[in-house]
Amino acid sequence: MSKGNFVGFQQKIEIPEGFELLEINDEIESSLGKDELFSWLSKSESISQWFYIVSKLDLRSGGKIDFINANGATSQAVCTSISFGKEISMLADEFGNFKARVTKSKSNFKIELNFKILTDDSDAKSKEILPLISKLKLLVS
Repeated sequence: MSKGNFVGFQQKIEIPEGFELLEINDEIESSLGKDELFSWLSKSESISQWFYIVSKLDLRSGGKIDFINANGATSQAVCTSISFGKEISMLADEFGNFKARVTKSKSNFKIELNFKILTDDSDAKSKEILPLISKLKLLVS
């Protein structure tokens, strides 16, 4: 009997040939309060200003998020976890595994962002994600 590799049961993660794991991390410090800062991660009208245009937002574990991708087509993400006021995680083909957390900095609050995605073109994917982070920085800084 062959040994199957199932998600969650693999002894190690196998990255397909020609692909690599791209990870982008950033922190954005802000003078906004914790709740106001988290609203930029959890309200469709706020998310639409910096990320992708959101048409439906179901913020619960397993909830669906409908958005317009960079090509103008409708796409869907899944909310993988949420702790209101603190942290949110989403998963989609366009941006991979996205996690954002609002934490206390020295004098204010900050957003910690993390994107992880398997891609065959790291430069192109970076050029797609980094401007989104820059937009958020302009809005909350």
